[in-house]
Amino acid sequence: MWYLRTVSGAISRGFASLLRSFCCESVLIRSGTEDNFECCGVSGLPTPLPVCAGQEEFRAVARRWKWMGLQAWCEWRRTLRRMLLQPAVETDYPAIVDLANLAYRGTGESASWNVEAGIIEGQRLNDSLLREELAAKPDAHLLTCRDASDGPLLGTVWLEPKLGSAWYLGLLTVRPDLQNRHIGRRLLAAAEEFAKERGAERIRMTVVNVREALIAWYQRRGYALTGETEPFPYGDARFGKPLRDDLHFVVLQKDL
Repeated sequence: MWYLRTVSGAISRGFASLLRSFCCESVLIRSGTEDNFECCGVSGLPTPLPVCAGQEEFRAVARRWKWMGLQAWCEWRRTLRRMLLQPAVETDYPAIVDLANLAYRGTGESASWNVEAGIIEGQRLNDSLLREELAAKPDAHLLTCRDASDGPLLGTVWLEPKLGSAWYLGLLTVRPDLQNRHIGRRLLAAAEEFAKERGAERIRMTVVNVREALIAWYQRRGYALTGETEPFPYGDARFGKPLRDDLHFVVLQKDL
């Protein structure tokens, strides 16, 4: 069998050039026989992936992938390869505040798929609260995501070392109009790698208990509920106005 797998920087041969022409990816081919090969583990492509008997069948499969939206997938991959994580600077603060409020509390057609509508209303962040958090937590990293150093803000993430080798992750936001390009999952992975390079062995986060879709999204990315809970800041209008009286935070964790 020929196993085609996306591997960053891997050398390729055989049908790898054909796959790259569709996927814009480097591919590692593990040799078997040349008569049959299987495409497996190609990130972002339809699953289950087919077993192909020869080059012509592979070409037909590749065409089907293209028909299923592979061009959009390739553009997504090109954007992700250009993704830059940079420490936020003061001139970023207005855009960070605007993005946080849009991603968490936006309304109408521009709203994110995971807004807190019906749960909390009002602002999620403002300039003074952001500055207060940064001043109180000097070891934290507020990172911005762009596709070029001088490009528009695409997303944000907050990383903060805690006790031992655990890091807290929060304020993971992506422009709602770009969320169908799956930038969020890659931003999450980049943030995890950022923390791991600085000694993190696990990531912890808190999510409002009734945000079931968001909790499930994190679970699909390897996070698990720990059973711990934290109180919701009722009475603190800086974080918005809760619309329910049963809110608290659940804790999720992932080992790196």
